[in-house]
Amino acid sequence: MLALALAWLARMVFRHKKLIIISQALLFVVSLLVAYEYLRFDTNRDNLVGQNEKYQHAFLEYKKEFPSQDDLAVVVESEDIEKNRQFIERLGAKVMAEPEYFTNVIYNNDLRMLGKKALLFVPDSDLEELRNKLKGYVPFLQKFGQTTNLVSLFDLINHEIRTSPQEENEQTKALMGESRD
Repeated sequence: MLALALAWLARMVFRHKKLIIISQALLFVVSLLVAYEYLRFDTNRDNLVGQNEKYQHAFLEYKKEFPSQDDLAVVVESEDIEKNRQFIERLGAKVMAEPEYFTNVIYNNDLRMLGKKALLFVPDSDLEELRNKLKGYVPFLQKFGQTTNLVSLFDLINHEIRTSPQEENEQTKALMGESRD
């Protein structure tokens, strides 16, 4: 039955080519007119949630009682990365100077705001320097990493103070945080 219906449709399209093309063009124009007349962009995020939802009413009441700024993101793009950075610095400084209009401004790549992925944005040279510094703390970490609670930590610190030699050596330099030669 489906094959017969499709065969009939194919014959109709083949026999009445002009009628099919004109009807499709007409439908296209009608759809453009309907879209122009009735479709609108609505950038209000509140309209993404049903107006009759209880939590939506509660949220709107909260916003009325405690007005706050909505999120705003600025993207800067050009061929010159340094020019982008300078523009962002100038824009950030101007925005920070207007705390009554802009709150919670993040523009200087504050790594704490990036959470677990913060190190992905650190330059390789800085990571290498950090790695070298951490290598210098290995003796300290090995020594004090053995403690399991606060009491054992203080016992170990007291033991180290009592038994440490007076002369400077590699271990005492590492414990003091001094860089190795």
